Amino acid sequence: MEHTPQLLEDRWGTSLVLSVKALLLWRACALLYCIITAVLYIAFGSGSWDYLTTFTNWSWTFLILYMGVALRCSWQELKSTEDVPNSYIVRFAIANAYAPPAVFHLAVPFVFWTLLAQDYFDSRHKAIDVFFQISFHVLDFIIIAIEAFVSRIPLSYSQWRLIVAILIIYLAWAYASHYLFSHLVDDADGYWPYPFLNPAYPWWWTYMFAIFVIFLLFHAATVTLHKLRDRVRGDTAMEYTTL
Repeated sequence: MEHTPQLLEDRWGTSLVLSVKALLLWRACALLYCIITAVLYIAFGSGSWDYLTTFTNWSWTFLILYMGVALRCSWQELKSTEDVPNSYIVRFAIANAYAPPAVFHLAVPFVFWTLLAQDYFDSRHKAIDVFFQISFHVLDFIIIAIEAFVSRIPLSYSQWRLIVAILIIYLAWAYASHYLFSHLVDDADGYWPYPFLNPAYPWWWTYMFAIFVIFLLFHAATVTLHKLRDRVRGDTAMEYTTL
């Protein structure tokens, strides 16, 4: 069977468990919640100036971008009367928009609850800060888990390169932020999004190595789960225009 572009794009705007309208409504609600949470964090969060210096917030931003793309696909599926394929660039963007949040919102909650949560909750925080942590490290997983269940978007093992590229870009930005924002904090070591990024941190290089290993393992696991989902449903994953 020939896999035409339109047949492949139908996977992004449709679901095997929801109607197109229900899928559209789910994605609209998820996108609205993500945007409102991000705006509240920037307006009222502790250190809102550093919104894009922590990887948690990067991953939340990728979730917003994906939900926007996914909502557009569902809207196009609902309103389109002709099977007119998108351009290659649009198909490429759509095919790769899902991989980062699908991986990050498994890995980030895992890292937070296994390594960082105890130190965070040992100190007192405002209620709104707790809300942000629950949103970024619990509800994000729930949102992406629901989306993985209701959607038909396939993932490819080849997208590991996209995950690695994002990690490299983030680490470069994290070190740049140390020089950009250290004057805003009262700390002898300056500003570090995460303490283990500081070269003075014991065995800091092992954390750098572990970051890539953890995220690549979560990428492999995420792709495997999606392929299993498609196989169980008989919805053969069609991979193209991915990295």
